Amino acid sequence: MKTIIIMRCAPDLEHEFSGVTSDDICFLPSFYGDTAPQKTKDSPYFHYFKGGKWSGIYDLFQNYPELIDGFDYFWFVDDDIRASGQTALDFINIVRENNFQLAQPALTSDSYWAHRITLENRGLLYRNTNLVELMMPIMHRDFLKRALPLFKDRDAAMGIDFMWHQLTSDPARDVAIIDATPMQHSRPRQKLLKNAMKKCNKDIFEERDNTIRQFSIKRQMPVVLGAKTRQNLIIKRNAMLLLRLALELGRLRADMKMQKLRLRDFRNLFIHQLFGRTDSDTFDRQSLSSARRQLSATKPPER
Repeated sequence: MKTIIIMRCAPDLEHEFSGVTSDDICFLPSFYGDTAPQKTKDSPYFHYFKGGKWSGIYDLFQNYPELIDGFDYFWFVDDDIRASGQTALDFINIVRENNFQLAQPALTSDSYWAHRITLENRGLLYRNTNLVELMMPIMHRDFLKRALPLFKDRDAAMGIDFMWHQLTSDPARDVAIIDATPMQHSRPRQKLLKNAMKKCNKDIFEERDNTIRQFSIKRQMPVVLGAKTRQNLIIKRNAMLLLRLALELGRLRADMKMQKLRLRDFRNLFIHQLFGRTDSDTFDRQSLSSARRQLSATKPPER
């Protein structure tokens, strides 16, 4: 299986993942910033887009539509994610071996985080969930084709991660957070993008509200639907899993540096696991079909 790591990044950035390459893995920077960098001769692809992450990714595929059928997996990782090259390789391999359609690495205890469910569980290999956030998702080609229309004209794409798990073939099995390869989110959330978009007279929170209205997005409680331990034991959503999640979260709390877990995070864990439903629709499918029709009617720009 071929995988491409696509990173929206500043022209002068030196990132650990730029060296994560092999016969079936390559790295493609998509540059942002006020001015475009010089094009290098050693890459067949060059991309610069001044706007945000997801509008930039949409523009990349408009310029290079052949990329979609050229790879099996696409990892859209932020430039403030820190991990060793080996951890990145291990993450990609776990995703491939389990044929996940949408996944992300868990976050380390020294990360800035938004969703408790994304924090690492050190006793598990992975967790099947109904939430993969926008920070560093990896997508199978089939899933990307379904999701791509959502990225058009969305710099932050906030709100999309509340519903896109239902674009997979089997949301209960195809979506996962990989605990065996935790990575650090090293920068405060949304600060850089919010300020950059403000310079362009764009409001990422207004964009989010418009997205939620357009697709009638209804957020589900974040739930762990099942898990696999490091010893390859499969655990279903039951009392045993809930107890394990709570105990591991308690152990992790002692090591947390950037943000601490609060009592309400533990309370919400129990509420979500006991009562959270995942069988409800999270978006209006007719609105998405309309967005797809608009995409198919748009011709890629000439290069």
